[in-house]
Amino acid sequence: MRREISVRMEDVTPSRGREGLTYVLMGKQDEGHWVHVLQVPPGYYSEAHFHDYDQFQVVIEGSVDMAGEILTPGSVHYTDAKTPYGPFRAGPEGLTMMIIRPGAEGKGARTPVRTVIDKVKAAQQAQAPEGALRPRQAR
Repeated sequence: MRREISVRMEDVTPSRGREGLTYVLMGKQDEGHWVHVLQVPPGYYSEAHFHDYDQFQVVIEGSVDMAGEILTPGSVHYTDAKTPYGPFRAGPEGLTMMIIRPGAEGKGARTPVRTVIDKVKAAQQAQAPEGALRPRQAR
C-alpha cells in the first residue's frame, strides 16, 4: 500500500499538558506513526526517561540542553526504543520540537529512569541472602 499524508500544524488544535502545548499531527487516525509538535516555555525541565518506540526529535525553534549538548533549530536527536535519554532543559527562548515515532500506534509510555533504578534496588534488597550486605539506601 502506498500513501501520502500531509497535516498542517495550523489545522490541529493543541492540547495543554504538563509539558506545554502539544500538537498531534499523526497517530490519532491509524496512520501507523506518531508525530507531534511540543512547545515548552523557557527553562522547562524533563528528567531522564525512555519510551517504548524509536524516536526522532527535531528542534524547530528555540534550543534545548540535552544532557550537556546544546541543540538548536535544525538539530536532530534520535533514540532507539527503551533507550534512556536526557535530562533536558529548554533554553532561554523556550523550545519547539517535533517528535516522530515511526511505526508507533500511539504516543506510548514515558518511563522515568529513576523508576527503573528504584525497581532494581527493591529487587536487589528482596533477593539478598539473609545476613548479606544490602545496597545502600538512596538518600
